[in-house]
Order: sequence, then C-alpha cells, then structure tokens
Amino acid sequence: MRGKLITVCGIFLLILTSVFAGDRADFINLGFIDQNEAFLYGQYGMDEDGTYFYADVVYHDLQTGETPSALIQSKRYPLIELDGGSTLPAMLQSVQEYLSVNPVPVDFTRTGVMLYSRLPGTGSGDVVSFKDYTQNKDYELSLTLLPRVRTPGTSTKMAITLRQYNPEGTLTRYDAGSLVRPLEGVYDVRLANVYSDPERNYLVMVFQTSEFDDETESVDARYLVKSIALN
Repeated sequence: MRGKLITVCGIFLLILTSVFAGDRADFINLGFIDQNEAFLYGQYGMDEDGTYFYADVVYHDLQTGETPSALIQSKRYPLIELDGGSTLPAMLQSVQEYLSVNPVPVDFTRTGVMLYSRLPGTGSGDVVSFKDYTQNKDYELSLTLLPRVRTPGTSTKMAITLRQYNPEGTLTRYDAGSLVRPLEGVYDVRLANVYSDPERNYLVMVFQTSEFDDETESVDARYLVKSIALN
C-alpha cells in the first residue's frame, strides 16, 4: 500500500465549489484510496450564526458499500481559532488531522471521473441519464424516496436503481439502498454528483441531504455517498 500523498497545494486544487450562505455544507472529493478500497470525501462550512466552522472527513468503504461511523471525523473550529472568514482552513486542518490518525493511502491524483454533476440535484421519481464516453456506456439512474410526502423532522427511506446500457446492446441492472432502513432525520435527498474510479470498477453517487436542526429550527444541507460495484 502506498503512503499518504498529501500536499496543501493539492487540496487547494480540489476545492472547486463556492461557499454557500447559511448552514449549507460544501463537498470535496478527496479521492479513491489505493486498490479501490474506499472513497474519501469531506464536507465543510460555517454555522448560521457565524460562530464556528465545521469540517467532516468521511470514509466510504467500496467493498461493503457502507460508511463506518468509527471512521468519520467531525470537527468544530471556533471562528477566532482559525482567524479568518473562510471555511477552507478548517477543512485542510481536518484532513491533515484525519490522515495523521487514520493512515489511509490517499492519492489526490485519483479523484476519479465525473460522470454527472448538477446542483441542487435531482429528487425522487426523476430519471437521470449520463454517459461514460471512454467506455461508450450509457446509464440511467432513478431514485425512490418513501414516504412520498416528507416534511422537516421526518425520516426518509431510499432506494437506487441503476441501468447500464452496454455497447453490445445488453442491459445490466444494479440496485442500492434500502426502503427498509430509514435515513434518520433526513427528510429530502437529491442526487448531486456521480463519479467513477479510474478503472471503472465502481460508481460513486453523491447525494445532498436536507435535515431539520432542532437547535436552530432550520434546515442543514449535508452530503451522503452511496456506491455500486460495476464488476
């Protein structure tokens, strides 16, 4: 396994999104871990009151399709501690702290291939079409959310169906998610981005979630990742 490849300049190049007003997180693709063991990503922002920055570093296991809670690092940084008006230092500090504790072989050149990108995203019942031009494969992704009517404070059950149209004319269908196990506290889910690893073994779907915050009585926008093994 390769050692950690981490440079501050490299991370700066990965920050492509702008900071949104309010408690709405930005997403950062930190890359596919060597041998496609996992997909590492971060989400970061500032609380609505402007008193602290938050930064999460999340490890999504591609082999199991799960996101182990023990490998999620959530940090809060007082505004005065970082001495600035940008959330970027908080994210950089969290990544460095995470990799110092969890020796995962991150290679920031393996951010994968963007196959779909749209914000605020596509919701339940919609069908998203995108293409992998390198392999000449077309995809259709549909998202099912239950119950059909969801309000802040409720939870959502989610299922994903992916259809892969192969060059030879065959169709392969994949399913992910579960309509049995709810996403506690999440009342809306929208597809934001789709990535593939460089070898095209996995499809990683990034969803923007809406969760009602009881403390501030407002809606927090965060991110959730699901993956599908293609081979």
